[in-house]
Amino acid sequence: PGVAGIYGKPIWSFYVNRGQGIASFGVKSKDYPIMEFQSANNAYQSTALLGFRTFYKGHRGGGTPFLIEPFDPSRTKYEQLNAPLQKDGGDDTPPHSAEWESAPTRTMYIGSNEMQIREVDHVHRIETNVTYFTLSEEDFGALVRKTTITNTDKEKALHLSILDGLARMQPVGGKLNGLLKSIGRTLEGWMGVYAADGKTMPFYRLSTEPADTAAVVIEEAGHYCLSFMEHQENELLPIIYDTTKVFGGDTMLLRPMGLYGKSVKDIIDGPQYGSSKTSSAFAAVDDVTIYPGQSITLLSFYGRADRITDVPVFSRRINQLGFPQYKLARARELVAQITSGVETVTSNELFDKHVQQMYLDNSLRGGIPVLLGEIDDRSRSESADDDDRIKVYHLFSRVHGDLERDYNNFVLEPTYFSQGPGNFRDVAQNRRNDVVINPRIGSFNVKLFLSFLQADGYNPLSVEAVVF
Repeated sequence: PGVAGIYGKPIWSFYVNRGQGIASFGVKSKDYPIMEFQSANNAYQSTALLGFRTFYKGHRGGGTPFLIEPFDPSRTKYEQLNAPLQKDGGDDTPPHSAEWESAPTRTMYIGSNEMQIREVDHVHRIETNVTYFTLSEEDFGALVRKTTITNTDKEKALHLSILDGLARMQPVGGKLNGLLKSIGRTLEGWMGVYAADGKTMPFYRLSTEPADTAAVVIEEAGHYCLSFMEHQENELLPIIYDTTKVFGGDTMLLRPMGLYGKSVKDIIDGPQYGSSKTSSAFAAVDDVTIYPGQSITLLSFYGRADRITDVPVFSRRINQLGFPQYKLARARELVAQITSGVETVTSNELFDKHVQQMYLDNSLRGGIPVLLGEIDDRSRSESADDDDRIKVYHLFSRVHGDLERDYNNFVLEPTYFSQGPGNFRDVAQNRRNDVVINPRIGSFNVKLFLSFLQADGYNPLSVEAVVF
């Protein structure tokens, strides 16, 4: 939902049931992407290649080495693979049972403020779980990715080298959504990756903002990627940002051709080039052993920093013991707190959750009302109508833009007390029950919308953020 709490800075993100799920994410609006915004029809085709990817290069003991990609679209377990093929004459041929049986089992789980995908590879006996959630209640925003790799073999240890991350990472450089789609190749001339600290803190930005103006604006802000292994929080993983080191000459990004001729260690130790091209952001793990029934977990943070010197500060914060686990719990609690006013208990648990989800979806269009100015006992007991010191403020409001409503220009301000503009009709209809859920707001919404009526009888198109 793009909610980071009152004292948090939200990240927007969208997912599809393709590849590893996340189709695009970024800061504030689709104009400021970390992973480029795509309409639904394009996202279905591009997410598996340009989104998050994972590569395992490994072996079991002295066994045959392998190079595989979990969630590889070419290994999707389509129902048609287990159906008979029909010849021109009408006779059925035997089903593709071998391809069907060898294909991994995949599942997607959707939470109120998280999303998880799971793959069980029965051939290589590896289970991969990926969980996404947005960082809440911090002075910097991030999409958090948690990748857990389990050795499901009961006898043999698994020796792996791993690349896990984003195949195409966009830099900071002003409003880029339209430019990426109209002059994407030209735009690469401004792109660069800078090091905040060695190989572990890449910083993605344009050299200047590509505007056709007399004044040149030097870009100081950038996107960052920080990653570490669980229980090894003090050791950041190296990030592979040079796309050619992973995919080699395969500019379609279909296969990791760079891993066929080199080891992950070779790539980590070798030079990387991030100038004048679109880069990647892969966390690299060289030679880890996972014993039977055991797991390892990689945690990665993708976000925006105002200055390159902010990245080490963010790193020290996220490296604190238990930080990701606590933030995942808080992400769940935030939504539970928002929907607590419509908590429903019936014999049908699915219906109960449906009520809460519908309240969450609709209230975010109009905003969640809170009361500011409760400074004494009187103000904490009276309504906004009775005490003019109390101000009604709607948190987290936004236009309901998404991959299918690509015509809506949503805005999630990356600030504390975040809110954005909304369409007049959406805000009006989704605030109609505010006074039922929170009676102390009084007649605020009635007065607000009556004040919007124009001399000609029409209403404005949008409702802007409130300013006191």
